[in-house]
Amino acid sequence: MKMAWSGLLIGLSTISTAAVASDSPAAQGEQKAKFDISVSTLEPASPALQQLAKQLAGGATTDAFWQARQQEGTPLVEPFDSHHKRVTFLWRGAQKNVYLIGSPAGEQDPLFRLAGSDVWFRSYVVPADTLMQYKLAPDVPQVNGSPREQQRAIMASGQADPLNPQTLHPGDDRRQRYSLLALDPARYCTLSRMNKPIRYGRLTRHQLDSDFLGNTREIKIYRPRVPQPARWTLLLFDGKEYQDDYHVANVLDDLIARHVLPPINVVFIDALDHARRSAELPPNPRFADFMAHELLPWLHRQGLTMQRQKTVLAGSSYGGLASAWVALRYPRLFGNVLSLSGSYWWAPKGEAPGWLTREYQQAPRYPVRFWLQAGIFETRGPGGGNYPNTRAFEQVLREKGYRVSFHSSSSGHDYAAWCEALVDGMRDFTGLVRQ
Repeated sequence: MKMAWSGLLIGLSTISTAAVASDSPAAQGEQKAKFDISVSTLEPASPALQQLAKQLAGGATTDAFWQARQQEGTPLVEPFDSHHKRVTFLWRGAQKNVYLIGSPAGEQDPLFRLAGSDVWFRSYVVPADTLMQYKLAPDVPQVNGSPREQQRAIMASGQADPLNPQTLHPGDDRRQRYSLLALDPARYCTLSRMNKPIRYGRLTRHQLDSDFLGNTREIKIYRPRVPQPARWTLLLFDGKEYQDDYHVANVLDDLIARHVLPPINVVFIDALDHARRSAELPPNPRFADFMAHELLPWLHRQGLTMQRQKTVLAGSSYGGLASAWVALRYPRLFGNVLSLSGSYWWAPKGEAPGWLTREYQQAPRYPVRFWLQAGIFETRGPGGGNYPNTRAFEQVLREKGYRVSFHSSSSGHDYAAWCEALVDGMRDFTGLVRQ
């Protein structure tokens, strides 16, 4: 059971950011105000930083503080109460500004400079099981353009936290890697598990042409090596990211071998690129037709025998939305939806947020089960963001008589949390008791 979130406690001062970024297209909008990246000040709430401020006022340096951070790592995590921690993100030595990308409060939050020193900080009080990835962006240049152009400059400056050894991305390129904040060490998707070779199954790569969509995409198929064919099949959108970046097949392979999961076939469906993803995954009849009339027959020819009640559509963000949409179009083929931070705020241009929720409200009830997840930090964008819109979708499903469960996580719009939820959802669907 995830904890209730009591909100962010970051102190109050004038933050000189005239516009705040959001990951939803509607929220990015047509803001005309200039995005001001000048520095603001804030008295620290962290006891460690309060003590450091006193020492600096007495003439001390920050050397001992940074030596401790070098040994203990960052972010700085301090007690708050029995269900929360105070987490302080830190950067050393920037000249102009520092931004936190992927923060609990939003996508791009400014850090504050401590008493003119080389310490940049920002603190949040978060649940004690918070799981999130983040980057830090130092010395972002001021862009003479729109807020969205300034936000892009922040993203381009982002890099891994140099004092945080935790990550889900192997390699030495700090600009490509995200750093990981995992306050609860009990996780399925760890870097060590992602780096394990696939030993108990096999992963094959294929190309599939679509007449409905007029394109070709990569389909990866993971099959466990078991005496009898796996009874469950997981169809996962954004397959390239889930496998190439987060090695989900490697994780599931190890979990199946350890009997944490039963044998499961996994079909990784590539989204091609941002433009085609944005056109195909939000409710698109041709994409649903591709899934039903091209992908499923092709999978049958590859030797995957699929039963509707043991077939799971899964995805995150637009992929979560697409999972529910395809199931609505073809409920006799797809019996289960595993939606991760689904973009249920989406609507065609000119319509109110929540289009698919209204479609379900008006349609007959079909024999489809739903497992819905959203992060408690996802509260920005149309209708309040992914979290409240997923709750609204859940409520409509429940009123219609669907078998549905909702699972909040102490996270944001984040693959680290989605990987954990993916395992939990499949354990629930397949009848295993969740750990």
